[in-house]
Amino acid sequence: MRERNLQQLKAAAEEAEARYDHETAAAHYAHALALPDLAPEEQVALLDGLANAYYRWGHFQQYGQAVADLIALAREIRNKRWLGEALAIHGFQRAYHGGDIPPLEFAREVIELAADLRDDRLLCYGHLLLGVIHYDNEEVDTAFAMLHKGLELARRSGNAQALFAAVEFNAGAEAVYNRFAAAQQYAAEARALAANSGDLNKMALAAAKSGMAATDLARSRRYHEEALAAARAAKNEYAIADVANLMGLVSWRLGLYDSSLAYAREATAGARQLQLRRHFANDLD
Repeated sequence: MRERNLQQLKAAAEEAEARYDHETAAAHYAHALALPDLAPEEQVALLDGLANAYYRWGHFQQYGQAVADLIALAREIRNKRWLGEALAIHGFQRAYHGGDIPPLEFAREVIELAADLRDDRLLCYGHLLLGVIHYDNEEVDTAFAMLHKGLELARRSGNAQALFAAVEFNAGAEAVYNRFAAAQQYAAEARALAANSGDLNKMALAAAKSGMAATDLARSRRYHEEALAAARAAKNEYAIADVANLMGLVSWRLGLYDSSLAYAREATAGARQLQLRRHFANDLD
């Protein structure tokens, strides 16, 4: 009976995620985790599913807790593979999108684990995480060196998920520092990868980076409109707030002040609701 209930809940969660119903997916994963006598590998899989549901929903407070539980379990049972997966992928996503920047020691542990496992995909995420940390510390040259190394490792790994993360991050970083030719190249690759995956969350991220990389304001606004539509379809509340903020900035530069104010209010409301303190500060600007 327990095994049947577990499989039913996992199937229901996966079906909910397929239709971007993240709240229902998270509820199913949480229900499954409450079942008795779960084996460690079952708990790990369920916690990973719960974390991903919160991540794709854009709820980073709950995402962070699920990831912390996942890391604690992996440490407890001393499984390097599960620990490497949790630290590398979720560590990067928490830092890059959630603004939860870990200390350098955390990233070094990721690199050591990935090297020990001889896993280029995890090494990629480890270097991207180092890029986030150095970027946050305004150590620009070191940050770009880590981002470029992460991209090299992603290509070597042959993993589409890691490659998308690397090119999408590089696109945004290059655009922030006005390196628009490189940013446009990375953004175009990210858009192609997103389209190939059929994932609305990736489409939103890639279109937003194309908007950041565009030097023509009207074109930038069109890309951001595309990104916002994808984020709404994906029901990703973080992405909606983030892209609404970008729409507000572009609209302001185009002299569309009423539109800019409406987007700014939406972004601020979303950042406040999701308790995204960094984004809330940016949106107030």
